[in-house]
Amino acid sequence: MRSIKAAVAAVALAAFITGTGAVTVYADVNPRAELTAINKELKAKTAEETAAKADSEAKSAEMASFGEEINSYTIHSEYLQETLDIVNAKLGIMETERPSAFRKLFLSITNGYTVLDQYTEYVALSSDLQSFKKINLLDMGDEDAEKIVEGLQARKSAIENELIQIAEQKIVLQSGIDARMEELTALDSRLTELGVEIQLLSGEKTKKEAEVKKAESFIKPAAGRLSSPFGYRIHPVTGARSMHTGIDLANSSGTAILASRGGIVERVGYEGSYGRIVIINHGGGLTSLYAHLSSYSVKVGQRVERGQRIGSMGSSGRATGPHLHFEIRVNGTAVNPYKYIGN
Repeated sequence: MRSIKAAVAAVALAAFITGTGAVTVYADVNPRAELTAINKELKAKTAEETAAKADSEAKSAEMASFGEEINSYTIHSEYLQETLDIVNAKLGIMETERPSAFRKLFLSITNGYTVLDQYTEYVALSSDLQSFKKINLLDMGDEDAEKIVEGLQARKSAIENELIQIAEQKIVLQSGIDARMEELTALDSRLTELGVEIQLLSGEKTKKEAEVKKAESFIKPAAGRLSSPFGYRIHPVTGARSMHTGIDLANSSGTAILASRGGIVERVGYEGSYGRIVIINHGGGLTSLYAHLSSYSVKVGQRVERGQRIGSMGSSGRATGPHLHFEIRVNGTAVNPYKYIGN
């Protein structure tokens, strides 16, 4: 919220002097600037929230993938451990029934052999324990027994190495899961913060929209009856048919004249048949004019708020009695004020 306050802390004003001495002032209306800043920040927070949710989903998917890999490795390592138990049991049997072959293997492992029947070799090395026990180990030659022991030892070593590799890989995967978990915890915390911030900004946006609507709407600038509407009429002084570019509100002299909408006072002075006038620039090409005043309460360049007193009703200029001539202009063209202030 600090960025919003900083963006609207100062009201930017730009002015130039016209040939007639009038001052045209361009004002950055605070509520609208604040609303723009709020919308910008809300958009950024929402985008951050969307990105954080996508990142969270991606990290959760990675964790799930790592978990599946770990489960796969766990299942495989359980299988390998069962196999290793069988190999160890076979080696135990060999050590019991053929100790000489077992000892000789550790003294000098024999490489290359052709004597042992291939099926017997397969049963000895790859079968389950019950099938292994059916092999007649006592009648087997020393070289064959040594070969079985050698094969079992080689298989044992290979399984143990694979189990070590699996354990190491599981550690790596678990580290990945732990890292993603930390990141997810941070993301969840940030998402909670963003949720609160977005909720607050949304509330502030709603509030500011109401302020903007109020600030940018027009009110009736004076109490009194409508004595002459907008449009063509018979002029009460000249008697000629002419365009009446505003509305007339009649009341007693001295009745308060109010700013119909907030803005910057652009002109204060005497203007021929209009008498004493005040012109307020509301920004966006909108101006309002207040004529036939008896006195002023504002000066050029002053910011006024909607409903603020800017002068008093009178009959200065060409007027038949005390009243306010009120105009609203869009880019310099007079429009019916009742389109803006209602009836």
